[in-house]
Amino acid sequence: MNRFEPRTPRTLFAALAIALTAATIGLAVVAPAAHAPYDASTLAARRAPAIDVTITPSTIEVFAVRDTPARPLAEAAPDAQPVADVIATARPR
Repeated sequence: MNRFEPRTPRTLFAALAIALTAATIGLAVVAPAAHAPYDASTLAARRAPAIDVTITPSTIEVFAVRDTPARPLAEAAPDAQPVADVIATARPR
């Protein structure tokens, strides 16, 4: 029985894939890092001065209307376990 031999050489495609991967990493990571050698003094000199900002209004009022009245947790889920008990039982001692 004859084996199928593809026309495209696998070694060539593997080498091309490795070369393109190296070029992509070089352009995306190595080149920007090499062209931007910043140190603390350079960053401090480029930093813009602080600007005072005033937010108006300084408070946010929220108005809401519930369709149903709120119920205490004990009424909503009488078999619910308090959160502190759940946390205490979940921690290994």
